[in-house]
Amino acid sequence: MTNNLVLIDINMEFHLSLVELFFVAFFPFAISLFFRQYTINKLKKNVKDLGNELQMCNEHLLSAQQENGVLRKKIDQLEDERKRVEMLREETKKKSSAA
Repeated sequence: MTNNLVLIDINMEFHLSLVELFFVAFFPFAISLFFRQYTINKLKKNVKDLGNELQMCNEHLLSAQQENGVLRKKIDQLEDERKRVEMLREETKKKSSAA
């Protein structure tokens, strides 16, 4: 009987050491998985935020290009108007010097 009790005690200690070994091996792995997943989620969020910011920048750039086109048309109109005024001045000078 005594031999059986000793074997049971040895087996219990062996199982406890396996459980301890499991926890010693599993917890660092679980913690590293948690932090890896946390880092991946954080990076995904950062990429999403950067994508949204890039979209806003593109929209701003498009509106600035459209505004630039409108301003370019106005500048061209003013340039044409300036040329027309210069031609009228020259004609007026010619008429006043001829008269």
